[in-house]
Amino acid sequence: MWRIYYYAWPCDLTYGVWDIKLTSFEVYLDRMIHPKLLKILALGFSLGQPFLSQSLMAEDLGVIESRQDEFKTAKSEMRVLRDSIKNQDKDEAMRAVAFHIDWSQKLPTMFPLGTEASISNDSDASGDIWENFERFERFNLDYQSASLKVNKDLEQGDYKAAMSNFLKVARTCKGCHENFRN
Repeated sequence: MWRIYYYAWPCDLTYGVWDIKLTSFEVYLDRMIHPKLLKILALGFSLGQPFLSQSLMAEDLGVIESRQDEFKTAKSEMRVLRDSIKNQDKDEAMRAVAFHIDWSQKLPTMFPLGTEASISNDSDASGDIWENFERFERFNLDYQSASLKVNKDLEQGDYKAAMSNFLKVARTCKGCHENFRN
């Protein structure tokens, strides 16, 4: 029996529903395989593995970077919303809360499989998002509901109620981050 060892650099590969944590592997081949074929197989895999992992990760990294940018915008819009409610600036507050309502509809689509935190990306997304996506969606619905209440309060000019519901929005964000962020 031939024994070939190939040690791959640790990496994560994700394709569709398959998630492969590649650290090392061992191939046992029967002696009947020609040594040249054996070398070709080993070379082919060693050359193909980095290409595969880089091309799959590049797409995931784009999704992750886009999501991180959106979260930074959301954080900034939270400050704008808070300050505009305090200052009773209805137009600015309505614009900021509209961002949150729109984003709450988009948020569940921003977490495709394979974009959780790993050693190969800068994502803070916990694997719990994908393990319990229904729970993640419930947190998002709470966020959306609280944002809609702020919108209603602002339309009525009730800044005290708007601030109260804004604090609920902030708590939904914090709760989600505590549960689904590394």
